Amino acid sequence: MQKDYYHILGISQNTEQVQIKDKAQSVLSQAQKEYETHQLEIKKAYAVIANLAQRKAYDRQLKTSSSTKKTDYQILRMAPDTDQRLIKALTLDTAKTVKQEYENRIANIREAYSVLNDIEKKAAYDNTLLEAEKRREALKRKRQEAAFQNQSRRFSLKPLILATVLIGLVYFGYTQHQENAASPENQPVASVSRDSLTATQSFPPSTERYSPDSAEEPFADELFVEAFEADENPPIHLATRPSKDIYSSADAGSEEKQAASSRDYREEAENIQAAERQPESLTYYPWEEGAGGYDTIMDTAHSLEEPVIVYFHADWCPWCRKLEGDYFSDYPLQHFMDNILRVKITPDNSRDEKNLFKQYKGTGYPTVFVYVPAFGSSPVEMQPFRKGKNWSPEQYRDKIRGHIVREYSMQAYRYLNKREYDQARYYYRKALLYEPENAEFYYNIAFIYHKEGDEKRELERLWLAKQNYLAALKSDPEHQNSRRNLERLKNL
Repeated sequence: MQKDYYHILGISQNTEQVQIKDKAQSVLSQAQKEYETHQLEIKKAYAVIANLAQRKAYDRQLKTSSSTKKTDYQILRMAPDTDQRLIKALTLDTAKTVKQEYENRIANIREAYSVLNDIEKKAAYDNTLLEAEKRREALKRKRQEAAFQNQSRRFSLKPLILATVLIGLVYFGYTQHQENAASPENQPVASVSRDSLTATQSFPPSTERYSPDSAEEPFADELFVEAFEADENPPIHLATRPSKDIYSSADAGSEEKQAASSRDYREEAENIQAAERQPESLTYYPWEEGAGGYDTIMDTAHSLEEPVIVYFHADWCPWCRKLEGDYFSDYPLQHFMDNILRVKITPDNSRDEKNLFKQYKGTGYPTVFVYVPAFGSSPVEMQPFRKGKNWSPEQYRDKIRGHIVREYSMQAYRYLNKREYDQARYYYRKALLYEPENAEFYYNIAFIYHKEGDEKRELERLWLAKQNYLAALKSDPEHQNSRRNLERLKNL
């Protein structure tokens, strides 16, 4: 996926050439400052945790503290129960990781500056972005036109009118026959049969195609039904007839030709997947605080389509201290939440924070909301204190993860209904970042590739389908849909 140089330097596309150097230097300075801050934090954290007495005092402080700021364990990326003799090695690994991240960022900044500072390179880059945008718009219009045509065919009244006329003629002939048979003259009249009607009527090919006597069973033109409101994540089934010559093509020819062909389409398949929009890996986010922190995470959440956790609390609230001491300090839950944008708001501190509490219609403390703002979904209140029995930290983590995964899954299904397959795959992959063992998401990705491979007659997409079916079976060996569809791809 091509790097967004404008995003790296934090500038707009119409930035003047003379301003690019200053912008790049500012970004470089900021990266250097952040790196130095990370290094200082690592040294301070090591000084505390490496000393046994200081570490015990720090552990006692964590148990009684209500602070949600980044802990020394998070800074060094280790668990609180790490063995004493491993702390130095883990600290060195963290320092090396931070340094490598800094060097990669500096390389990206310099690369972006090199491109944008050269007028010819910048013009070529802008043209590439413009062409890509034009292709997306053209593809979108093409899909909309195709969807409109499919809807027109789908709701055509011709078959209904034809059936009505046919029934009317048959009924008219039957009544005439009955009247003539009952008349005194009792003159013989030829009965009207379906065969005689067929001889005088001209039926369109579509009527014959869908007749019960047809040798081939008809397949639906529409792949997905409008069942989204009824089912949040309905099952998906293949609804197009497979192209038999595609699946049998791997059997033809010698073994040497088969091996060469396999290498060719697998390499092309990897290129197809690499060219698609890919979600970025999960990133560590610290707790933000106050109305300013809220604005910061919302900007990031909308631009990157990330989930957020909004936590309202009060300093005098005992349940808030319990939530932070028993849950937010639990290492597995804490480690999971490190990858989510989150903000801690104290309505007692300022009018802006109080207004945010009213905006979210909060009624008490603590109150925790989880949602993905970029999707336009409503915030869902989610806290572990329940009537009867409270959730454990593990259950609370699973509830938060389940809601986030469901948000991405529903977004993927929306694009699936629109037949925007690249986008659907993107959001299924996004969901897999939070739940990497979900076989159903791998199956959905595989299914989309499978359908495209059938329609476009491309072995590359069928091979990608096969890999994702295998990934689904690796997560769930009993996943029947993957096993059934994989059987059709066994020759690839």
